[in-house]
Amino acid sequence: MQLQSFLPLPEGPTPGPLLGGSSPLRADLFRGALEEHPDRQYRDYIPNGLAEGFRVGFDRRQQLRSATHNLPSVSEHDSVVSSYIDTELSANRLLGPLPSRIARYTHRSRIGVIPKGHNTGKWRLITDLSFPPGSSVNDGISSALCSLSYISVDTVAAVITSLGQGTLLAKIDVQAAYRLIPVHPDNRPLLGIEWKGNVYCDAMLPFGLRSAAKIFSAVADALEWILRRKGVVHLLYHPRHSPFLAMRRQLEDSCGHVRRIGRSPSSRQMRRPQYLPYVPVNRVRYRDTDPSSAKGQTSQDPGHSRDVAR
Repeated sequence: MQLQSFLPLPEGPTPGPLLGGSSPLRADLFRGALEEHPDRQYRDYIPNGLAEGFRVGFDRRQQLRSATHNLPSVSEHDSVVSSYIDTELSANRLLGPLPSRIARYTHRSRIGVIPKGHNTGKWRLITDLSFPPGSSVNDGISSALCSLSYISVDTVAAVITSLGQGTLLAKIDVQAAYRLIPVHPDNRPLLGIEWKGNVYCDAMLPFGLRSAAKIFSAVADALEWILRRKGVVHLLYHPRHSPFLAMRRQLEDSCGHVRRIGRSPSSRQMRRPQYLPYVPVNRVRYRDTDPSSAKGQTSQDPGHSRDVAR
């Protein structure tokens, strides 16, 4: 693997080729829905970020070195990489090919191909934003920007038992979650890749970026606050397994909750909910759901199961 020094963009207006890409999440709707949020800075941060792009928290003092070769797996799955790039370009989530005058100022991370979850024969493209050690994009992002606290199984169990027998859980997934969140144009030159002699850069948050989970969680927290204001009281958010879990005692109440969620600012990006009944037995199994399943099927992996005492 050869490396080359990264040259930052010269001072001045952001070049046009880096200005494409926009989030399907409507900043104006978030701004209106967050008007009464008690944190003034936060209620501006979310809609401004959706409209202009979020800064990833990179420290410009960090020295970067671009990779000049990708991982060996890409040569074995040429069609996977080309298909991914075509899909992302058509969705306006990837920009390029960049002209040489911009490409020379774009940091390039190596890419690879790995198996996609439990789906046999399907593959996922990854961007190694932690390479090379000591000179990568992730090295320039503080650990303070990637600390998160998730809901616990105990919290889920407590809500279920408080609602009692007959409780229904509506699990709602967000499609291509990180790829809904725009990156500020000034930070896009940090997120480049190279394929077949062409350079591209991400306009949306890439998987593997150190601060991506925290930025996405900030937007999800805003949506959770909005939904609670709309009457979805028992709403739990977990960015890794079940992005949103709405709970109600009766089916008609659960359906009402889902209808409210369907009128939220990001409703078009949510998959059809799956209803999971609460079974009143001495001990119940709370099973995390497999995020790789488009149909929201419950995972049978024992490593994802928990025993919850009633």
